[in-house]
Amino acid sequence: MKLPNDKKRPARSEYPFLQAALRDFAFAYQIASQEPGREAVPRYSPAFKAASPRHVVSLLHDAIEFMLYEILLAHDVDVYKSGQQTIGLDQALAEYRKLGFEMPFIGVFRSLQKHRGDAKHHAQLPDPESYERMLAGARRLVSRLVHEHFRELVKEEPPVSLMPHHEVLFDRYRRYRNHNWERAAHHAVVALIEKHVEVFGPVGTRLPSVRARLNESIEVLTEEIGGSDYSVAPAAQAARLAETPVAIGTLVKSEDFRAIAEAAARGYSLIDEVAPSTFDLREANRLTPRLVQPRRFRPAGPMSWAKAWRGADTPEGRTAQAIHDFLAERRELVRILGEPFDMEDDERFWRWWELAVFDGERWQSFHLSDRLEVSLEAGVPANPVKQDREKTLGIILAELEAAATAAERDKSR
Repeated sequence: MKLPNDKKRPARSEYPFLQAALRDFAFAYQIASQEPGREAVPRYSPAFKAASPRHVVSLLHDAIEFMLYEILLAHDVDVYKSGQQTIGLDQALAEYRKLGFEMPFIGVFRSLQKHRGDAKHHAQLPDPESYERMLAGARRLVSRLVHEHFRELVKEEPPVSLMPHHEVLFDRYRRYRNHNWERAAHHAVVALIEKHVEVFGPVGTRLPSVRARLNESIEVLTEEIGGSDYSVAPAAQAARLAETPVAIGTLVKSEDFRAIAEAAARGYSLIDEVAPSTFDLREANRLTPRLVQPRRFRPAGPMSWAKAWRGADTPEGRTAQAIHDFLAERRELVRILGEPFDMEDDERFWRWWELAVFDGERWQSFHLSDRLEVSLEAGVPANPVKQDREKTLGIILAELEAAATAAERDKSR
């Protein structure tokens, strides 16, 4: 979809049918969440009174219909008839295909039509297995349409219940493999690009579609991976990821689509080893390339932080004191961190910031109290964190010094 070429990103309010589609989409899953085994909808919510699989089916059907109408309008195709008789999914699908697009998840599309007809004309409920399959498929279908045609409109605030584009594409790769390796290859390569851009940010200005030629997708993959900085990633995994475009490019020449798909899938999984798994690097406040203030942490399990060294007169204690003294003299660096977290119980009150440092092998989180005391990852008694604390504290001090230098340099500009 071509969006207006304005300096300012267009608002969703300029696309009323898209707005209606996203509201129906979100409300459908809000209703569905009330059913047994799902997160309950509050009793005071309108969704509580309306909850029914028939409502969910109708809402998802309307969401796709409105979305197709918005896509068609963007290409100057008007098939609207009246307020009582809108476009009809079959006519919308026919016009959509005339524009050169392929409807993803066509089986889900037809399933929604069937269930909607059963619900509207016969008051029938889908059987539980079909209903669960339809809910999962509709989420993928709507997510794919939104990302393919309205990417810029949802970039800043993705709608509730929307799946990341790379997850939808990788799901298609899994479905195509073993019976259509060429299509599996296209989806795996574009899924890899989408995930890389989501995790590390874009290098270039273009993202390919699965409809693009494979060579075009490889060019974008080479640009994205070749232009990214993996200095804060484990060296072995980063090297393997950096080699992925060359390996896939070599396989394209032989048209070995199975090998291409599998190589792209390995690269897709490798991103999880290269990028930090406990926080989103794109959202973090980067003090230096190796020292960041994450917006939120996603610990893999129970975790605690502590000053786990034997007194002030130890190498660790002396380095911790040096960090304290350094920050005490540079309060402007502390102010960059913003408001600290705070907590209290019956006897104590404490405030702290949460940061992460890359130690050359992995990202480690640490806490900095409002008294400028550092606490490192300690884990739990059953699973303590093993680390060289003296080394970690030394890296933190060095990165804080680098951050202060960078702040002074920026201030003098």
